[in-house]
Amino acid sequence: MANVKKVKARLRELTLMDLDTISSEQIERESTAVVERVIFSEEYKSSKNISVYLSKTRGEISTESIIYDIFLKGKICYVPCWDEGKMEMVKLKSLEDYRSIGPNNLNELGFLKSNNQEREIGIAFDYEGNRLGNGKGSYDGYLARCQKWVKPPKTMALALNIQIFRDSTIPVSENDLRPDIILSELEVIGD
Repeated sequence: MANVKKVKARLRELTLMDLDTISSEQIERESTAVVERVIFSEEYKSSKNISVYLSKTRGEISTESIIYDIFLKGKICYVPCWDEGKMEMVKLKSLEDYRSIGPNNLNELGFLKSNNQEREIGIAFDYEGNRLGNGKGSYDGYLARCQKWVKPPKTMALALNIQIFRDSTIPVSENDLRPDIILSELEVIGD
């Protein structure tokens, strides 16, 4: 188990360095393709409630178009927030709520008691559907609670091409949960 944590920490470090090198133009191009996959997916079209992360300005798929589409189509938008290490989804009431906050900062809407420092939901993925997160277990803990629901949510991970490990697998522990689908510009992994 200690070895798995060390390997994950190193993979996380290397992947985050790689993500810092991607141009904003490439992120925009890949984001456009991934957002299109999301919006035209049957899962998205048939869902009334959508949970989506607030994207940063660099190093990940931009979710801004998804959030706008959620409100345009009259769906309900939830975003993750963390309070003392525990992740929860909170409802954004309107596009004005979304516009009033900066990426990665729900404090401005009064959702958090502490700073939102744990927001790396998906740093890397592999072809077996494994996910490398921030190493704190908050996303896995939230998904484990969701599995107890009468109808657990379908999960989609949004990835830049560089976030998908093509030649290796991410080591996992017993608490690691996989997203149902991983979407990138080039491929769909999973159901």
